[in-house]
Amino acid sequence: FGTCWNQCTAYGVEDFAAEVGFFHDVLGFTANALSPGFAMFTSPDKAFYFAVVPAGAEMKATAPDALDLGFMVNDLPGVEAELERRGVTFTEPCAPLEGTPMLKAGLRTPNGIRITLWSMPEVTS
Repeated sequence: FGTCWNQCTAYGVEDFAAEVGFFHDVLGFTANALSPGFAMFTSPDKAFYFAVVPAGAEMKATAPDALDLGFMVNDLPGVEAELERRGVTFTEPCAPLEGTPMLKAGLRTPNGIRITLWSMPEVTS
């Protein structure tokens, strides 16, 4: 099975197709495993894994505020602009995180799961 099972967080959703499509088609994640009842996504460098499963007898739908998927990105303003072009609505637009040099933005998946994007601004001299 490889290293994907060293760590994989899974959550349940009511609309499996919408959630899978959002991560694959809109956000551009690679599906490491995909079936009608399971979708595992990974980063390009395979540093982390997470999975989405349809809600049912084995797993109930995860409450929207029970989970926050956080991702560090380069150029958060650019990522935000690209995702908005793809139809993503941000619940928290890109803004400085008070007291730090970091930038932060927030959005929700089709099933309401919170995603927080983080970035360090480029230092120019």
